[in-house]
Amino acid sequence: VYKRQAPMTSVADSSTGGSSVVVVDASAGSDAPSPAAVEQTGRPAPATTPSPTGSKVTGAMTKAGPPISSSGSDRSGGLKGVLIVPGIASPNPTSGGSSDGPQVNPVTDNRPVNRPVSPPTPPGNLPLWSDPATWPDGRVPSPGANVTIPASMKVELDQDVQVGGLTVAGELSFSPNASVRLASSANVVVTGRLLMVPANASVRHHLEFVGVRESAFRGGGMEVMDSDVGLWVMGSGQLVTQGAVKRGWTNATGSISAGATSLTVEDASGWRVGDTIVIAPTAQPDFNGNKLRRTYDGFHEATITAVSGNQVSFDRPTTDSHPKVDQRWTAEVMNLTRNVIISGQDSQHKAHIFIRANRPQFVRHTELRYLSPGRVYDQGYQADGQVLGRYGLHFHHAANGMRGTIVEGVSLHRFGNHGFVTHMSHGITLRDTIAYDGGNTPYWWDPGDDSHDILWDRTIAARTRGLDGSYFLGSGHNVEVRNSVAVGSIAMTNAAGYK
Repeated sequence: VYKRQAPMTSVADSSTGGSSVVVVDASAGSDAPSPAAVEQTGRPAPATTPSPTGSKVTGAMTKAGPPISSSGSDRSGGLKGVLIVPGIASPNPTSGGSSDGPQVNPVTDNRPVNRPVSPPTPPGNLPLWSDPATWPDGRVPSPGANVTIPASMKVELDQDVQVGGLTVAGELSFSPNASVRLASSANVVVTGRLLMVPANASVRHHLEFVGVRESAFRGGGMEVMDSDVGLWVMGSGQLVTQGAVKRGWTNATGSISAGATSLTVEDASGWRVGDTIVIAPTAQPDFNGNKLRRTYDGFHEATITAVSGNQVSFDRPTTDSHPKVDQRWTAEVMNLTRNVIISGQDSQHKAHIFIRANRPQFVRHTELRYLSPGRVYDQGYQADGQVLGRYGLHFHHAANGMRGTIVEGVSLHRFGNHGFVTHMSHGITLRDTIAYDGGNTPYWWDPGDDSHDILWDRTIAARTRGLDGSYFLGSGHNVEVRNSVAVGSIAMTNAAGYK
């Protein structure tokens, strides 16, 4: 059941016996946003007036049965670039939003969609974690201790530490000039601020959850659970991560032959020796002996050995060719490595990130790995251990509280269930993100629960498997997917790229 869809233009449709919805191609209108406007806000603001003759239609298109027509139609008054979807009556436009969210009218609501918000700058000269004078009892926390940073404290993490849980009611900033690792065997709960902002690309910040028992997870609910170990950003909490800026994923400039150890890509900005890259398959699946070789099997992982401009050399020769398709499309090349990392321990000990806050979040150029508990299998027909509400990066029921949140240049890989989830949380932009080697619809939120003003721009889902496809286009107003790719999706029933 899908509720409170955005209003669209209804027309009579004798073939279905009910009303239809005309979705007008934005490219045909005169109110398309300027590049400058998109750059400033992250996406265009909602249109101020609806028009059935070529203006941008705001609102998500959700599951509504198969389209009757993908081009102009007499039933739509001869419009070009329309999609007629049978059987949906236009709802009241003022009914948008969830019970705890906004009442959004995409026609008259002129608020900035994802207003530009500047992330805070890490403060300098903070009391050091390693200094006994920093702590109220005059002692540095012992390894494995459950540590609390009270609201009145700001601390700089200047050394590797291991804790048995951490509460940040004040502020914890990883040292900008030192590579440090914070390992926790229990929850890290942030109601203040957590900052991981290295000064340069050679500095590495790592928050790692160790020894997590996925089998102990309970899932569900709105509050912190001791059993469900991960990063929880709650209330007035704020997560600020900013790794070295790099292009998350790009395309090869031409075909790649089998046995290749170098390639040229469109944009290798920020790529470094030692980074892990993945080349997506483009070859047509075929039989290899008695086995069908699937698109899914054709991904190639390697480590960068040299970078010269946009030419990249790597250590493992390609097994398959990655040809240019139809003289138009070339292989996507993903860079998984970042110098800011939030992770579980390994594929058997995954954690999660749960954010239910009332402040914008900034997760930029960050690597997320071994998150989202559960297991998926290469056959594509098995998945187990998935946990309700414990996902890779999960924005949960925040309504307008996190408007302006930016997720940019983030690499999520080796995950077991949903990846990027903007569940009933509005005004969130995801740009240049990667969801690789995971399962169960990495770009998703719960069916029937509205999320408004969501933008997926230059996102990719690759080598995904489990119970469903790569992208779920859920309900809500002004939801857009741009310049995005799904490749190598296998699943039990709905192995679509976009559902």
